[in-house]
Amino acid sequence: MKYINFYISVWIESQAHQGRQRKRPKISMSELKPRTYVKNLTGVRAYASLWIVLFHYNASSLLQISALPLQHLFYQGRLATDFFLILSGFVISYIYYDRMPEFRLAQYLQFLLKRFARLYPLHILTFLIFVLFFVAMKLVGAEPQNPDQFSLTSAVLNIVMLHAWIPATQLSWNFVSWSVSAEWFAVLVLFVFVITGWRKWSQIDRLGLITLLFSLYITHIADAWLPSRLVRMSFAFLYGAWLFHALPWFRGGSEKVWNAILAGTIVLISLIVAGAAYDDRVFIVVPLWGLLILGLFKAGALSERVFANSLVMKLGEISFSTYLIHGVLTKVLFHIDLSTASYARWLKMVSPYILLPLALAITLAISYAVHIYFELPARDFVLAKGTKLLATADRLAKSFMNRSPNSAKKTVLIL
Repeated sequence: MKYINFYISVWIESQAHQGRQRKRPKISMSELKPRTYVKNLTGVRAYASLWIVLFHYNASSLLQISALPLQHLFYQGRLATDFFLILSGFVISYIYYDRMPEFRLAQYLQFLLKRFARLYPLHILTFLIFVLFFVAMKLVGAEPQNPDQFSLTSAVLNIVMLHAWIPATQLSWNFVSWSVSAEWFAVLVLFVFVITGWRKWSQIDRLGLITLLFSLYITHIADAWLPSRLVRMSFAFLYGAWLFHALPWFRGGSEKVWNAILAGTIVLISLIVAGAAYDDRVFIVVPLWGLLILGLFKAGALSERVFANSLVMKLGEISFSTYLIHGVLTKVLFHIDLSTASYARWLKMVSPYILLPLALAITLAISYAVHIYFELPARDFVLAKGTKLLATADRLAKSFMNRSPNSAKKTVLIL
């Protein structure tokens, strides 16, 4: 792909070169076992995704459990979204760290393709399901609760994954997909920052930026001017990247020590969540996610019994499907809440202690089927087609270079 690089990657290359000139803590890749599959970081996704599902399902009167501290626990499931976003920054840094100094446009396009193939197919599937749901309501003469959430403008933004990029906008269509849009922002913008300008900063400077973003996130003082969900994503992704670059500070410690740290962090987070009720002080948990991720990364076989057994690993693998599919099912639940149909009246007579486990089981079954029969095949299809497209672009660029080298040189000078 060097011919594509010759045209467009001058800025990225120069920035990365400047970053290599500065001294910074060296991370021993033999110590970090680069690209080794860390089972704990997959298995923990199962717990986080289920917590988010419980958060949204508990808002339905059908499934609402009022007993304390379960109600507090379910309500704070929103915090698990921050965990996913932080984990994204950490894992992407872990996977691509040793390639960052030599990252050029060709590698960046391949990275974009992989992330697009992971995010877009399932996102667009759930969006189309919501389109069908909206059309069906129109056909029977019904109106959605919030018509603005189903506008043409929001539909276009959803199709191009930009619906979280506009300040002061409400959630639309598959409401949980705002994080997909935010993840796309991380891929397009934040990752480029991490492999260029970020590399020239010290860990203290980076922490200062992260602290500022966290302050903007929890206070909402800039929501009128900045897209709040992108502020949230920026904080979380950069915090995850910062955690990875802080790993040399944690060289010491046996597996027993890290298992103890992991267990202590889980207990501390549980106590905060159980006692925080609806208080915003619970956001102290968000920075603690970093310690949990470090514990999961450094801990050994004992922690894998909880976070990497076969069942948890399978649920972790389908967590993205679970996340997006449950958004569709949440809309169905709220539709039933408002319905006066006989089946709705019958369901309202059943205890939520029965309905909630049943709803979780149905959600996981559907998510597994979607993961196996749609998400994975669609991802492979997009990767195959995208790889061919990049190869075609490379051949065209190569052909142009061979025909007109002088024009190519002028183009580079302009860039």
